[in-house]
Order: sequence, then structure tokens, then C-alpha cells
Amino acid sequence: TFFIMVSIIGWVVIDFSKNYLWGDALHKIFLGRLIFTISVVQFLTIAGDMISFFGCWFLSDVGLRKLIALYENRKYALITEKKKFIISFASNFFMLFSFALLYVFSGQLYLSQIFDSSQKQFIHSSVLEWAAITLALSAIIKSANIPFHGWVLGMMEAPTPVSGLLHAGLLNAGPFLVIRFASIFENVSIAPDILILWGGLSAL
Repeated sequence: TFFIMVSIIGWVVIDFSKNYLWGDALHKIFLGRLIFTISVVQFLTIAGDMISFFGCWFLSDVGLRKLIALYENRKYALITEKKKFIISFASNFFMLFSFALLYVFSGQLYLSQIFDSSQKQFIHSSVLEWAAITLALSAIIKSANIPFHGWVLGMMEAPTPVSGLLHAGLLNAGPFLVIRFASIFENVSIAPDILILWGGLSAL
């Protein structure tokens, strides 16, 4: 379902972008970066192991930052790109920490096997809780929840299709992460509360 959603929105954005910046010297570079970023998000939605998942998670941020900083002479675009780098680093760190915990205590790399271990309580409850908390933090930061939303305002400095691309999976990657790892969140208590409270605060 997520793959189809990303594909449809990505196709719309790319179709619009064919004429956008037409005649601009960076038109082909822009299209290349756009297609790369959408492709990475598509692979993220079907990733079946932690290495592939984290790799796509990381590369989606790289692609977005390259799109934001398309015009290197735009001061505020470069500032936004730097803000996004810092935010992305935090999100990547929490995910990497969570994946390290899950791998060390389950010995598995494939998500299906990790989910099976969590359902059968082969992973200690405290380890699972910390893994879920750090995953929740990674999702919160990726989704630009308060107070990690400042860089989104700077998207006005980036080419128009980039704003549309955010809704093709880049901001939705946080909720997707929670849904993809639902088997873990169902077996813990603190992480879901963090998501509800933080999400509610951001909504307000």
C-alpha cells in the first residue's frame, strides 16, 4: 500500500517536474536527484532487513538535502540544508541504536524474524522497550514534529516539486516506520505513549 502511494505521488511530481525549470541549466540534475530520492523511498517501503531499511532511510535524507541545496547561491536554502543535516543525523542515530539493540539481542537481520522473536518474547522486555523508544524518537524527528520542524519552513527556498515530494514518503516515513515495526510497538508500553503525547503536542 505504501509502495503504491509513493509511486503514484512520485509519478505526479516527476510528471510536473518535466516542464518545471525547463531551460534551466540545472534541469537535468534536478530531475536526476528527484528520481533518485523517490526510488530510495520506494525501496524503503519494501525493505525486508535492517541493513536495507537503514540504508534507504539514510539515502532518502541525502537525496532531499541535495534537492534543497540545488542552487548553491541561495543563502537560505543552504541554511535549511544544514538544519536538515543535523535533524537527519539525530534520526539516523536513534534508528541505528535501535537496530543495534535488536540485532545484538535477537541475532537476526531480517525484519520478519525480529518481529517473530518479539511476539514470542525471545527478546527481553526492557531491551524491546528501549528499541521501541529509540525507534519512536527516530520517527518523530523524521516526521518534523515539534521541535524538529524548523527546516520545513525553509523548503520554500527549494524548487516547488520538492515540497510535493515531502508527501511522497519523506515526511510520511515516520508513520511508515511505526506501522512497519508495529509488532514491536504492540509489545511495549512506554513508546506508544511517547508517540501519542508527542504527536498530540505537534498537532496542537
